[in-house]
Amino acid sequence: MKTCTACNETKPLEMFSRKLKGYQPKCKACSSAAHKAWHAANRDKQLVAKKAIYAANREQALARQKTYYADNRDAVMAYQEKWRAENQQVKRDYYLRNAEKQRAASRQWKADNPDRQRANEAARRSRMRNIPLWADRCAIAAVYKEAREIRALGVDCEVDHVIPLRGKKVSGLHVHTNLQILLATDNRRKAAHFSEVEHGR
Repeated sequence: MKTCTACNETKPLEMFSRKLKGYQPKCKACSSAAHKAWHAANRDKQLVAKKAIYAANREQALARQKTYYADNRDAVMAYQEKWRAENQQVKRDYYLRNAEKQRAASRQWKADNPDRQRANEAARRSRMRNIPLWADRCAIAAVYKEAREIRALGVDCEVDHVIPLRGKKVSGLHVHTNLQILLATDNRRKAAHFSEVEHGR
């Protein structure tokens, strides 16, 4: 048993955190309360410190985030979806407070990521109906990037869905394995059709 120096209650040793020799003077509950109170009283100072650390280690932080996302993609997406569903008002309030900043960031992202923006535009045109959660958006963007590079060489080409998103007999998904690059004339001739014989289906 040990007496906490904060609440003066005598509690079992498992209610105290260990230190190099013995146990902490405050119990876990009091230590936690003190920790939360300090952070609440020093929130602005903590934010400034975190921003400074992030700015100084931005590349490493981004690399860690990308690695974590790649290893935990399904869990991250599930958490984000749950958070969005539970915090609609928080999102709206944040956007209202930072509307111009959000629009500027969006314009900058589009300028920095033209290929992913093309992929996103194609997704919106399909009304997001045929994009599964497991779709590899980076791979999709890579197909649009390849098409852009080919067009830069003077070849008029377009990205086409092998199996149309809104076919009469069968509909495909907006995933990279269902994308192909065709000459613009061939793509327009194909339109929203799919030949089972041609594609070995």
